[in-house]
Parts: sequence; structure tokens; C-alpha cells
Amino acid sequence: MTPKTTLKAIASGLASVLVVLSLGLPANAASCEATRPLSRATVTNDSLEQGVSLTRYSFQAGEGNSSPYESRFTVTKSNLNYTTLTPTTAPYLRDQSQLSLAQGVSALVHVNGDFFDFSSRMPYSAIARGSQLTYSPQVRSKVIGIRSVTASSKTGVLKSSIVKSSGKNFTIYGLNLPVLTGSKTIAYSSAFASSVLPAAAASILVVSGKVKTVYQRGTTIRPSSGYVFSAVGSAATNLKKLKVGATFSYRPPVGRIPQLSRDYLTSSGTITNSAGTVLASISAVNFWSQSYSSGAVVFDDKFDATPPKGAATVVVAANGVVTKVYASGSSQSIPSGGKVIQFYGTAQNKISGFVVGSSVTIKRGFTTSSGNSYETVFGIGATLLYRGAVVAPCTGNSDTVRPRTGIGWDDYGNVYVATTTMGRDWYDGGQGGYRVGGSTVHQMADWLRAVGATYAVSLDGGGSTTMLAKLAGDYHRVDLPDGVWIRYIPTGVALISR
Repeated sequence: MTPKTTLKAIASGLASVLVVLSLGLPANAASCEATRPLSRATVTNDSLEQGVSLTRYSFQAGEGNSSPYESRFTVTKSNLNYTTLTPTTAPYLRDQSQLSLAQGVSALVHVNGDFFDFSSRMPYSAIARGSQLTYSPQVRSKVIGIRSVTASSKTGVLKSSIVKSSGKNFTIYGLNLPVLTGSKTIAYSSAFASSVLPAAAASILVVSGKVKTVYQRGTTIRPSSGYVFSAVGSAATNLKKLKVGATFSYRPPVGRIPQLSRDYLTSSGTITNSAGTVLASISAVNFWSQSYSSGAVVFDDKFDATPPKGAATVVVAANGVVTKVYASGSSQSIPSGGKVIQFYGTAQNKISGFVVGSSVTIKRGFTTSSGNSYETVFGIGATLLYRGAVVAPCTGNSDTVRPRTGIGWDDYGNVYVATTTMGRDWYDGGQGGYRVGGSTVHQMADWLRAVGATYAVSLDGGGSTTMLAKLAGDYHRVDLPDGVWIRYIPTGVALISR
């Protein structure tokens, strides 16, 4: 290595360290409890819809970590070309069964979500759908944001294109997709995530627009150049008929894919009049507190109570017309489809701009530390993995063995939803109830990295930790046996079909 190359490598490494520090990520500690390899576990696999794989790594008592109990690492892997994540929520100020939360969005997989206050059931961090906040506290939130970005050969592209060759039209359903099913043909390049392609009934290798090789029984070898086109079902029949040397001109399609990012979010919504004048800024949405900071808080009919009285109050009907104004505040029920705006503290002086009968527009927007805009947002806990490095904390409760929940992802469009638990009914000879067994936060990070994640975050754990999966049309608990007690929660995270 030349001195210039060495300096370049050092500079790159320092830059990565600075990025980590700027994100406020915890430093890895040498005192972390050692992580046992997944090769020591007994492995069971299941297949779900949309190519989702479900794997359970079960350790015998004392084999997974320092806990004397069994341990189970349960993880699903899916691709964002076919699936995405969405928050699930009970009415705010309430909780709900995790099964009903999963059923409400037809989840393929559902886990518990953000940490929450046990007294008020308020989640710690913001939630957004359709780029609008449905919930936000008055402080900055730590979140995962999901936005649509241009797909690449690395992430895979789920979009069809047509190739004409030898007098026939060939429909190519996408590029570098991990699932090859039905009567479809998919293109694969050297950028495919795995060195092994999905099994196919027939394949062709195309280099420089010409068929170079015809594989009558398909191939699983990733091409070093050009494209391999693999087909199953009836699509394989026509592929087998192509001759070496035939023209096969393929142009990769342009598509979109969800992308996950760790970020910080602050409410920045506005309430404007018909002239576009900002009457007030929104400090929180559907947020209950015993003591509010100064600001305007918007409540809609997803808030399952009468909002706490503010220093001033405005009621807005479903059509955006102001129906009531209380300069000294009032406890008002939320109209169906409408909103109640409570002004706390010094925000009371904003009431002067609201007039009964006038129309207002309420936009529940937000800003992020990265500057990114997101369609979907939900709260998270600690960062576990960053650019393939384990950055999970090893102090305090983080280094105790207990049930954990986490979400990981990589640069290939894959997302991993995971839990660690005892893996068996804790009434069956267990001691200590629902907090027994599982892993440390650092061990969860190590295991997520072992199955392919390069980025990961934690969610709530302990008694909240639960994974439900739709197997053969019905929901089953897969981190623990069916029938084990499941905590009601205010918010979860669902893996759903796109």
C-alpha cells in the first residue's frame, strides 16, 4: 500500500468515526457479554407470503448467553420490493391487543413498537403516515423514517419491461429480485446480493445484447458480466427456444423502492388561514401530558378522550371551518372528522387570528435532522448497527439478558424484523415471569449482523416483546408458543405487502 493510499484509508476511517459521533451513537464497550454464534442453535424455518422467510434459532438452557434459561432469536427477512413497514396504533391514550393491531393492517409479521409511558400509554416518539404526523410529543423524536427512492441494480427493481427477440415478446418482471415464482422471467446482474441465483426452470446468459448461453435446466450462477435471465413456469418454455447468438437487447427499468433511515424528527406543522397567513405553528399532535410546554397542540378523532384544557381553545369542523373560539380556554370534545386545537402557555396569544366561520388549513408536517422527507415514521430506541459495525450499548439494563425487539436493514433492500425471548412458555418451570430469557442489546446486534443486517435499531422490549406471523392464513405467536400472555400496547410495527 502506498503512502497516499494509506493516508486515504486513514482519512476515510476518521470520516466514518466522525459520522458515528455526529449521530450520537454509543461506543462499543469491551465489557459486553460475549455473543454465542448462531451455529450453536437449533434452526427451524418457515416461508410466508411475499417471499418472507421466518427463522428461529433456539439455544438450550445456558447456551445462548449467561442466562440459565433457553434463548430464541426469531428473525424474518423480506425484501422492500415486495414489502414495507408501517406503524400500527391503538386510539391515542389507549392500548390494544397485538393481534388486533396486526389484523387491522393485514400484517405478514407484527412486532411491538416504540417505548411508551405506562400511565398515559403515550408513545415516546412521533408517528407519521402519508407524510403527516398522526402523533407527536412536544420534544424531538428518535425515529425510523421510510421514503421512496429510485431503485438500483443493488436493491433490485420490481418493474416490468419488454424484450423482443426471435419474433417473440419476453416480459421481464424485474431486475435482481430475490423471489422467482409464478410464470415469470427476471434479469440478474453481477450486482445481485447473493452469489447464488434463485432456482429456475430455464436461463439464458446475455452479453452485449446477444444470447451467449442457453441453460435448459436453469442456472444459479451469478453472472460476472452481462445478464442472466431466469424463468419458471410457462415463461421458461419460450426462453428454452432461444438460440445462441440471438439478439436480446435489455434496458434495465427505472423503479422505486422504500428506504429506511434512522433520524430525528421535530413537529413543524402549521395552521394557516384562507389567505395563506400562518396563524400558529403546531408543537405536538394528539399528545397528552400533565404539564405542557408552550405551544399549539392539535387533537383529532384518533385521540380517545377530551383534550386537556389549554389557555385558549379553537374547535375546527371536518370541513376546516372554525366553529368555536375560547380566548380563555375550554374543555371541548373532538368533532367527528374535525379537530380541537389547545394553546398552552404563551401560545395563547395566537388565538387572535382565529375567527368563527373562517376556514383554516391544518398541515401536520415535520422537519428532520437529515433534511429528508418521509412518508412513514415511527419511534425507536437505541441504535444497534451502523454501516455494519455494532454500536449497541453495553451498560445498565442494555447488558442484561431479557426479551428484546429490533429492526435491521441493509443496502440490498432487505429488512429484518427480530425478537429474542426464552422461546418457551415461561409458566413451564420458568422463574421471573415475562422478563426472563432473551439477550442483551449487544447480542441482538451481533445476531442481526450475522444474518445480514448492516443497520439496526431496537424497539421496546421486556414484557412487550412479541412477534406474530401469518402462517397458513392464521396469526401465530412465533417468538414464544401460542397461548402465552401478550401485553396490550399502544403502538406496534407491521411488515405488510406493498
